[in-house]
Parts: sequence; structure tokens; C-alpha cells
Amino acid sequence: MTTTPAGVPIVEERPSAAERLASLKLLKNAIVGNPKAKKAVVDEGAIYWMFDWLADIEYVGEDETLTWSVRVEAARVISTLANGCPYATLRLVRNRVLDALLLSITNLRPNRSKELDVALSTALKSVAASCSAIIGPLDSGLPEFYSHAERDEAKQVLERLFKVMIIPLIVFELIAYLVHALVAARVLTTFDVQAILVTDSIPILDTIHQTKSLTTLLKILVDGRPSRETSEWADEVPRAAVRLREAAFLTIAAATLHTQENRREVLNSPVSYIDMVIEGLNDEHVNIRYAACHAARAMSRSTEVQQTTAMDSGLAEKLWEALQKEKDSRVEVVILMCLTNLVVENSPFRDKMFQQGAIQYIVGMMDRPETSVQLNAIWTIRNTLWRANSDEHRRVFTYMGFDRFYRHAILLTSHDRQVRQQAIILARNTTTSLQMFEFIREGLGLQRLFDALAEGLDIDEDELALQAACTLDNIACLVDRRLFLDQDALLTVLKRRVKTRSGRARHAVFQLLKSIAGDELGAKGLRERGFDVAITEALRDADPMGMEADGGEWKITATQALKMLNR
Repeated sequence: MTTTPAGVPIVEERPSAAERLASLKLLKNAIVGNPKAKKAVVDEGAIYWMFDWLADIEYVGEDETLTWSVRVEAARVISTLANGCPYATLRLVRNRVLDALLLSITNLRPNRSKELDVALSTALKSVAASCSAIIGPLDSGLPEFYSHAERDEAKQVLERLFKVMIIPLIVFELIAYLVHALVAARVLTTFDVQAILVTDSIPILDTIHQTKSLTTLLKILVDGRPSRETSEWADEVPRAAVRLREAAFLTIAAATLHTQENRREVLNSPVSYIDMVIEGLNDEHVNIRYAACHAARAMSRSTEVQQTTAMDSGLAEKLWEALQKEKDSRVEVVILMCLTNLVVENSPFRDKMFQQGAIQYIVGMMDRPETSVQLNAIWTIRNTLWRANSDEHRRVFTYMGFDRFYRHAILLTSHDRQVRQQAIILARNTTTSLQMFEFIREGLGLQRLFDALAEGLDIDEDELALQAACTLDNIACLVDRRLFLDQDALLTVLKRRVKTRSGRARHAVFQLLKSIAGDELGAKGLRERGFDVAITEALRDADPMGMEADGGEWKITATQALKMLNR
């Protein structure tokens, strides 16, 4: 067969399927493992006829098995060109390789060979991975430098792939491939694809519901594993099977995280979805365990699941069992997220958490060095103590021990804002009664607690400052107000907060001042420190139209506080 100088076969205008297949095999053999040959081929520009062959299903009088083989081989050539050669990938993209691959996918028939699925998935994966290399550090070892324009071009490819594949949900193996490529390429700069899993895009959720995609995904979890096929690329099949289940779990998690209608559709399907999630929790592949945990987390946000399904199905206990034996911190974090949802007020699982030692185990996780584990362990304990009775509070703090009280004081001033916020909320949830406050006071030390909360209140982050103010307000309702008047650092921060012009924390600050001024000594102490003047100035400078972030509600509380100070 005649070839071009770069080794590309010169084909007739309308070659037979056998001739096409032979040309593709010859081309693949010429470029495999040879970056220079790949560059020469794409620069020469004589290969783009194969894009038409990739999607062409019109072979009149040809053997159908042979025609499918042509499409498989064309996809493999594209994958070979893109694999480890970003230079070639850019030129393929500019010549509409993406359109050719996506068109080929839309022409898939129900009775197609699974080999074609694998070939197309691998081709798109190679293009995505190569684009990742263009955007981020090269892992091919080639010394090319890519311009900003080329990096933007590669990023657009990944974004388009993600949008095209997530919404129609055509080839599910690709979802997980693209998620990993997007993270590597910094298109998604989030903690382990959480951006996808917390999406509340109404068009995407509506499309998933209207196209009955959840039913298809459930079927994939039941019997969608690609079977091994005897071919030179058979080793791709088991990897694709793992990615397939991972992708199905992640997509269902995304579709059910915020939408009760989708959760109900999954839970009421003839397929036992919860059983499949439990199976996934014990899978040997960490990516499947991780994805199954996200699926469980999405389900655990439902009140129905919290109150009945999680217990009846055994999901709650299986999550606890999985947490004890899990070695991957990413998976541990998502399990903790699930348990955080399952220990809410009136949850039947809360008692079992105490009985089976789960609370004690999670308290120990607060000492872990990984910030994400630490954060979610605190969050689980914080939810456990929300509206808990005094016995439950005491049991939790008994598990902690006084050494952990000191540890908790450190968490209250953590450099990580999220950890600090959750630690303060934990303190807020445990300062709801005088008995518990005295218990905490004995363990932490009152001055250390005041200092930590004053520091949190002084941080320019509204939610953190809000929680610190609410915790201080709890304390002010329990103790002698004169204790606050001895806290010069705290009072300095409070006066500064009075003048802050926005945020929900401002309302909480005035509520705290009302509580301190609850008796004559407290009111007098605040007047002596100029709080009456500071509140008067804040009200005078307020937006007369009430256009502040909190709607101006703080002014009502501020007026009440001023009246109490001046009584």
C-alpha cells in the first residue's frame, strides 16, 4: 500500500471496509510509541479521512462485523495519536476530532460490540488526559511549552466534554474519566470533585429526570459491567468496568443530593439501590467505595432515609462498619459526612451510635492530622450534641477526657477556618445548660474559652463570627454578667463589631449585648465602656432604606440593647 512521507496510507476515494481496516492498522503500527511519527502525521494533515470512517455506518454489501471493526480501529488510532502527545492532540482537536467521536457515539446501536464502547471511551479518555497535560504539568516527559491560548483551548475541550457527557448521559464510562481529567487539569479545583457532587443546576437535574436516566444508571449498577473480550485491547475492559460503576454512583449522587423527587425515584425503583450502595462500600476498588459513599451521603440527606430506610436497610450500621476498616482518608471523610446526617435530632441511629462505640471512635478521629478528617469528625460530634440531653452531652465529653478538652481549645483557634467554625459550633451546642457549661468550664478553663471565642469573633468572616457571638450569648444567659466585664479583649472586639456595617453576625452581637445588659451591673459596665455611644452611632449611621445584607433586622435588636443599657 502506498504511503505519504509521514507513513500515512494513501487511500482510494471510496475504499472497501477491508481496505479501510488495513489502512488503519498500518497507520497505527507506524505511530505507536513514536511521538515524532505522531507529530509528522498530524502536521502532514493527510489522516483526517479517518474521522469520516469513525462515524460512517453505511457500508452497502459489506460484512457488518468488518464494518464495526473499522470504527473500532479508527477510534484506536485516535487514542494512539493522543496518548502521551499533547502536540498531536491539539491538532486533532482543531480538525474536529471531538465532533467525530461524539457523532460516532450518537450512531451507536443497541446490538453493538462492547469492543467499540471500550475503543470510543479510551479515545475520549486519551484526548481528555492529553488536554490535562497541556493545562497542567506534563507527565509525558516532553519539553514543549504551551501558550496561554493553547491551554485555554485544551480547557475548553475538557469543559465541552464534561457538559456533553453529563447531560445526555450517553457513555457512562466517560464520566469518571473526565472527572479525573478535569481535576488534574484544574478545571475543577475542588476537594475530590465535590463541585460536581454539590451541583444544584436545575437544567441538569431536570434533564436527568425527564430522560429517565436514573433508571438507566440503576441498570448499569446491576448488570452494566463490560464483559471480557478476546482482543488486543481486552485489558481495557476491566478498568472500564470499574470506571463504569464509579461513574454511575457519582452521577446518581449528583442527581439525588439536592432533589427529593430524584431520591424517591431511586428508592422506589424495583432495583434495591441501597443494597447496591452497601455492596459498593465493601468493594475492593477504593474509587468505587468512594463513589458509593457519596451515593449514600446523597441519600442520607432525606428525612425518610434518616428516620426509616437507613435503619431498616442496615445502611447506617454498614457505614459504621466501613468506617472502622477503611484506610483511605478520602473515603473516611465521606462516611463521616453520611453519619453527620444520620445523627440528627430524633434519629433512631443516634442511640446505636452510642451503644456500638461509634461516637467514642469518632471523638478519637478529632485528633487525626488530616484537616478534612478532623473537620468532619467535629461536624459529626457537633450534630450529635444538637438538642441532645444532658446524659448524651456528658457521655460525649467523658469520651473526650480532659486531655481532649485542651485539644478542643486548640481546635477553637485552628488556622483552618472551617475547623475553627465547627469547633465553635460544637461549643455552642454544649453551652445550652448551666450543668454542661460548668462541665466544659472545668475542662477548658474559662479564660481559654473566652480568648478563643473573642478571637473567632474578631475574624472577618461572617459565619465564623456569628457562631462565636451565639456561643458567647449562650454563656451570657448562664453566668454572672460581671464575668464578661472582666474580659477587656472581648469587649474591645465587641465594640468594633458594633460598627461593622454588614453580615448576620452584627445582629448576633447586639443580641449578646442585650444578654450582658440583662441586669443592672451588666448594663452599667457596658455604659462605662462606651457601648451606649457606640450603639447610638451605629443606629445613626444605618442605611435609612434598610438595605443591609440582613434586611436591617439588627436595628431592632440594637434599639432594644440601647434601651436596656440606658434604663
